[in-house]
Amino acid sequence: MISRKYQSVPVIMDSAPPLLAPPVHPYRPFGFPDVYQRRTLRSFGAVGDGQTDDTQAIRAALRDLTPTTVSVGLGLSRIKLLTGEGLFYSVSGNIDMPEGLDLEDATFIQRDPDPGVNVSTLRTRPGARSPGGRTGTTRQIRLRRIRVVVGNDATLGNISVNFGIEIRDAENVILEDIEITGDRKCVGIFIVFSENVKVIRPHIHDVHWSLDTVTRTTREQASGIEVDRSEKIDILEPTIERLGRIVRPPFGVVRKEYWNTDGITFAGCRHFSVSGGKIDQCGECIDITGRDPQEQFVIRGVNVSNADNAGIKIANSARTGIVDSCIAEGCYNGFGVGGPDSVAAGAPIPVDVSDIQFSNCQAINNGVRPTMASALHQIPSAGFVLGFQGFKPEVPRGIVFVDCLAANREGQPPADFGFKGDPGLTFRVSSDPRQNRALNCRVINAIQEVYQISWYSQFEQPGWV
Repeated sequence: MISRKYQSVPVIMDSAPPLLAPPVHPYRPFGFPDVYQRRTLRSFGAVGDGQTDDTQAIRAALRDLTPTTVSVGLGLSRIKLLTGEGLFYSVSGNIDMPEGLDLEDATFIQRDPDPGVNVSTLRTRPGARSPGGRTGTTRQIRLRRIRVVVGNDATLGNISVNFGIEIRDAENVILEDIEITGDRKCVGIFIVFSENVKVIRPHIHDVHWSLDTVTRTTREQASGIEVDRSEKIDILEPTIERLGRIVRPPFGVVRKEYWNTDGITFAGCRHFSVSGGKIDQCGECIDITGRDPQEQFVIRGVNVSNADNAGIKIANSARTGIVDSCIAEGCYNGFGVGGPDSVAAGAPIPVDVSDIQFSNCQAINNGVRPTMASALHQIPSAGFVLGFQGFKPEVPRGIVFVDCLAANREGQPPADFGFKGDPGLTFRVSSDPRQNRALNCRVINAIQEVYQISWYSQFEQPGWV
């Protein structure tokens, strides 16, 4: 947990609201009041006892409910108003959400036992996309105070096809006070090919996968929120915590370890933001990465902690971004930015990592070793990392650290460096404009505390003070 005594910038510390509690800030994205009468899922035959299979009744409710005509601005809109009355609904497989759905106050418990099936407990499912753009886009969805239990078997699932909530080819979506939990290889909230989506106060926690059938060097097996090839996406005050693996014999005694997971992932996105909240105990808390380039993003006021690899990582092709007033505590690396030099590493060639500013960020007590060391953790750790091993010398460019702090205050083994330039880079950042003109990477007003090893690596000191 972030220690308040280290904070010198405003951050949000409050935990997520309790399940099915009234929203702290009432939101009216469709412009109509709640006086409109809602039909209940039980009125379509659902039981809501958490044991009876309610799949067909819920599908019928979403399919057959007659929309209500409501006033939206100067026009009218057809909305399907439904409530789960705070009850628990057992479902198997996918539940398709129609356009105009406004659903609130329900818990959905996923019972599907087949790991080979594409399972999204709640999903939008439009028609096929054309090469020139989207077709069949689902519009105007709002979910409030919805909980999804994705499963109870950590050996099942597939992160590529299993999702708690899937928003695909959709526009104008509000997900408010959503809770995702359960054991399964999956993504809690998956957003792809979509636009104008707000995720407000999500709470995603205790999602685990099992090591039984997966080697230790595999890619991520679970993720809290993943956003892929979408734009105008805002995630507000997230609480994401305890995403990891369950270790069982013969790999050791039964225990939980938090690696090979991401709190929030962005890939190939434009115009996106994360504001406030906290992300704790993940492999990487925020990962901005992927093969497709992304740009114009803001990460502001987020607390990240106890990441096995990196608190906030910006890799592959990413440009024009701001990371402001964030704290990374107890991670192996606090903040990192760079890009690989091969397609096999997961990014296009050439890589463009440029024009990203870190301001008022704090890296506190980083360098913490994972429960089980891997090859990754033979690389020296740091509060702030510019470039990663094996990167091309021409990237990253235009990276600026302003008023950032790297500190070790707990007496534990510190990170190897406060600020670190990767040894694989063939350049040095310098105040000499002849050396610095092309890359223009610099640190302004940096502060470091209690580092036993020099915090300058492969950089000439004048360019870093």
